[in-house]
Amino acid sequence: MVQEPVNPIEYLEYGFVLACERHEETYRRWRSLHGKLEAMQREPIAHDAGVGDGRIDCLLREMENDQLSFVRETGVSGGYPFSRTRLQIQLTRYWIVSAGEMLRSVRKATEEGHPNRSKLSKLTQRFGAYRMMISKQTPQQGSKKNRPITLPDGEEYRGEGFYAVKPMIDNETGSIGFVVYDGESKQKRDEPRKALSDMLLDFGESLPDPKAV
Repeated sequence: MVQEPVNPIEYLEYGFVLACERHEETYRRWRSLHGKLEAMQREPIAHDAGVGDGRIDCLLREMENDQLSFVRETGVSGGYPFSRTRLQIQLTRYWIVSAGEMLRSVRKATEEGHPNRSKLSKLTQRFGAYRMMISKQTPQQGSKKNRPITLPDGEEYRGEGFYAVKPMIDNETGSIGFVVYDGESKQKRDEPRKALSDMLLDFGESLPDPKAV
């Protein structure tokens, strides 16, 4: 345990330590996932953001629990009216993009015939729908010109220009969500962040322990 913080950086460090302690099992599952993804690759090199993303996941889970308590206590949806919600949105953006990039990198480095590559590809596509819209403001596998698609808010996208996703609070989990169009599966996706994290960690649980192989 770190000492009582005295400046902003120590407060930040203190928050990460507390979050990882309170979500110790989640953090353990992240470390396990990281090792299993490393073992899947042709050259087993750990993705350097993986464990760090796990720590941010724990911090976001604390923020999500806090948002959920606020909604239940006040009946006000849409999250806290002050900066903590904006910070949660920005951390959620970062986490989705970084975790999605980790999956994409691992899939690229995994042999075509690997028994778990197909499941990895499906999960990478799922995250990719959000990663592309958040980081590039364009749908995954964007549409061809002159073939418009209808985005969640009714706006048409023709493969030209950009489309900015709007964050929202999921009142069931306190998690930030983004409604996006997945140009690869041709459907709308709207999972809140916590659901994506749970999906990723469940995938890790389904992978064999490299130490037992």
